[in-house]
This record gives sequence, structure tokens and C-alpha cells, in this order.
Amino acid sequence: MAFLRTTQETASPPGKILLIDDSFISLDAVSAFLEDMGWTVLTAQSGIDALQVASTPGLDVVISDLNMPDMNGIEVFRRIHAMDPLLPVIILSEEGAMAPVLESVHAGVFDFVPKSDHTRMLPAAVTRAVAHCRILRENQRLTQDLIRVNEGLEQRVAEQARLLEERLRREATLEREAALASLRKEVEIARRIQTSILPTEHGVHGLEIAARMATASEVGGDYYDVRPTADGCWLGIGDVAGHGLEAGLVMLMIQSGLSSLILHDPDALPHQILPALNTMLYQNLRLRMGRDDHATLTMLRFFSDGRLTYAGAHEDIIVCGKGGEIRTVPTHGTWVGISEDIHHGLESRTLKLAEGDLVVLYTDGIPEARCGHECFGMPRLLAEVEKRHHLPVDEILSGIMQTVFEYCSGSLQDDATMLVLRYAPSLTQKP
Repeated sequence: MAFLRTTQETASPPGKILLIDDSFISLDAVSAFLEDMGWTVLTAQSGIDALQVASTPGLDVVISDLNMPDMNGIEVFRRIHAMDPLLPVIILSEEGAMAPVLESVHAGVFDFVPKSDHTRMLPAAVTRAVAHCRILRENQRLTQDLIRVNEGLEQRVAEQARLLEERLRREATLEREAALASLRKEVEIARRIQTSILPTEHGVHGLEIAARMATASEVGGDYYDVRPTADGCWLGIGDVAGHGLEAGLVMLMIQSGLSSLILHDPDALPHQILPALNTMLYQNLRLRMGRDDHATLTMLRFFSDGRLTYAGAHEDIIVCGKGGEIRTVPTHGTWVGISEDIHHGLESRTLKLAEGDLVVLYTDGIPEARCGHECFGMPRLLAEVEKRHHLPVDEILSGIMQTVFEYCSGSLQDDATMLVLRYAPSLTQKP
């Protein structure tokens, strides 16, 4: 059962008292008096000696003479107070004047007891001082214990908060992964569809062909195609605005639309194919889906006698002669998907290739590949074509693409596609 302790119980011996007096007679008399009360008494005959003894563990109170040769009791108090602010000091002196008493009180001394009346006044003063000291030390201990408990509690709370945050983060990650799993699956399906419909065989009588598409994301918005015919082949190169899944889906519309149109009329010319494709894109994208997607697109019809007929707006066609002379041929027409009718001004134009001529088709992801704020640019692309024109087409393609990748440190900002063609009349079509 809890109960309150009295001051007498709180301050009762055993305990330790430091007694300081330069008079051996006073030291012996007062210490004997205190020991009879049950206290353990440590003695010192000077202030210097007292400061050394004052560090003794478990000291409850200091009783000091006021006037001593090396330092007076007030100075002893100040030194001890600097060492241990909780240790009370009682001044014991024969002084009868008020000045020393007031100085002691103002300095913060716990009490002042006349030597002549110490047997009557000292026991009560010691009891109060010891009780005061022990209560302060207990409060200090409890405060420190509370601080340690609070620190431990704060650490435990912080650790629990950290564990909770980690758990919530893991759960959020799992939820996000679960939500994205179906989308990733759809993107992967779209990527496989896109890559599966790209031409795998480029065997065309009279034409050496190498082609590659590099996407800036899982699904690209570039388009290219090679479709052999009895007297040559159809070629296509295009770029849907933007990149990623949505651009890839538009590219699939273009590929499937052109495939159907070419199969329906394989002998048509490019300007006869593009309007129907444009109408389909316009109706699907703008009227049905409410989107403003569009694409640059050039369709080309190669004939085995060296004619290359083309129509549709895309990047310039690069032509490099057998001797290394290089030129660019602008494409013409209107981007597909912007307006419903593109018949006006659309016509097929023809290049006549000589044996060994090199034709390079590409999307803007190649000249616009960036190193910092600078683009790879057309001058570099033309220089690469000219430098490699004598090599096999697959080595030309690989070399140029590798140079572009190194220029942009492998980080494409847009899809990049290239076709390299060489007119070789004596080339036999692969079976």
C-alpha cells in the first residue's frame, strides 16, 4: 500500500555529511555530535581539502565554517555548487553580525547555524537539508529515467512508424504492380503484334534490302513495309505523331489498311493507294475516336527495271550513286489523317535508279537523336551514308544505327527506323 514519507523519514540516517572547519577542536566536537545522531561524517580542515572530498559519492550535505585561512565558507559553497548544484551547504560560524548571514543567503547557502547553538539548531537544519537534497536527487533520477523511457518510446514509435511505412509502401507497390500487370500484358501483346507484322524476308528481284526499327518505348509509332510484287515490290516508310502504345496502334491501322489496299490492287501507283488509307484513318481517329493523331507517310513502288515511284509526305529520300555522289529528293503531299480528302495535288513521281545506286529511307528519330541539346542532324547522316556507300546494305544499316546510338548514348527520344536499298539488276530473287 502506498503512503507518504515524512521529512524525518526522508532525511534519516544513514547518510554522509562533509564537515569543514580549520579548528580541530570545533571539527572534533561537531563531528562527534553528528556521528552520535547516526551520520557518517567526512572531515576537512581547509577549503582545498574539502573540494576534493566533496566528490565522494552519496554525499547528502556539506557543513562549512565561514572563516577559514585559504577560502571562506561562501567561496567553498560556490565551488561545491559548481561541482554539484543539488548538494546543500550549511554555514556554521560564531559570527553574530547580519552581513555574513545575508551574504550566505544571497549566495544561495541552504542555512546558517551559529556554532554556539549548534546542538539545538544543527539537527533540524541537517534534517531539512538532507531531505531537500535527497528529494532533488530523486526527482533528478526520476526525470532522467523518464527521459530514457521517452527516448526509448520515441525510438520504438519511430521504428514502428518505419516498419508501417515500409509495409504500406510494399502493399502500394503490390497494388500498383497488380494494376499495371494487365496493362503490361496488353502492351506486350501490342509489341508482339507490331514486330510480328514487320517484314521478315526482303527478297526482291533486283534490289538488296536491309531494314531496322528501334522504338523509344515498348511499342513504336514508326512504320515500314516491304511487299514483293511480280515486277518489283511495294515499300512504305512512315511515322505516327508521338510514340508508345497509342502511336503503335495507329501504326497498326496504317499497316493493315495498306496491306488490304495493296492486295486489292497490286498494280496501283502510290498516289492511288494513299487517299483511301487517309479516309480510313480520318474516320477512325477523328470521327470515331475523337483524336487528332496523324502520320507522315511515303509509299514507294519499285520496278525491276530501276524505276522508283513514290508519293506522300515524309522525310527526304537519300540517293547515293555508285561513285559516292549523294543527293536528297524531297517527298510531297499531305500528312495522312489530318483532312478527309487528300486527292488535291497528290501525284506519283519517279526516280530512275542506275545500277549500284543506294536509296536510304528513314524516320525523323535518326536525324533528331540528341546529344544534350544538339541533334544528330542531316549533315551527319549524309556523311555516314557517303562514307559507307560501298559496303553491303546490312553493314551500312548497322554502322549508321550504331553511330546514332553512340551519339545519343543509347537513349532515343523518338522511334528510329531505316531502310537501305541498293539497285542490283543482276540480283536473283530469293525463293
